[in-house]
Amino acid sequence: INVNKKYLLHPNRFIRNLKKMFLFFVFLITDFRLFIESRNLLNKLKFSSFFKKLKMLVYLDNTIYLAKHVKFSKKKDQMDYYFEEGLIQVLWGICYNSEYNRDFIKKYLNIYGDLFADTILYLNTDIEVIKKRLLERNVSGGSELEHDFKNDSSTINCAVKIKEDIIKECLIVGLNIVALDKEM
Repeated sequence: INVNKKYLLHPNRFIRNLKKMFLFFVFLITDFRLFIESRNLLNKLKFSSFFKKLKMLVYLDNTIYLAKHVKFSKKKDQMDYYFEEGLIQVLWGICYNSEYNRDFIKKYLNIYGDLFADTILYLNTDIEVIKKRLLERNVSGGSELEHDFKNDSSTINCAVKIKEDIIKECLIVGLNIVALDKEM
């Protein structure tokens, strides 16, 4: 079950963003304690703009809401596989868009660890393939990495270092991480 597809995906970017804001407000109302916790966590980081901080807060809170919703909707007698963008990708996005340190990653993993998937998969591919995909990407909106990379190709090194830091910390706390070597 692709959770993002089910709850957020829509071809129209405006409607997709409205859905994100709707989930953000549902999260704010239904789990105020977790909302305050996520806000406080992000307030300890420096972002280049208020907009980026707000975007990361909405991104984090949407993912927490969806992870909680899916987790509690699982039936014990079924073997469903849930796919979603995941808290690890949100962690990467927060780290990429802020001045983070490894202590932040540890704290994040401790706070949200019970919401993580049983197994975290990631595609481990050659950096040249990633660079090529970033250059060829042509979507509405896009990621900060995509825009930054097109302006300064050295930003990919920061992105890869963050991925490596996150994987190291995930392994330290005992998460099951599986790298899928893939040519894209």
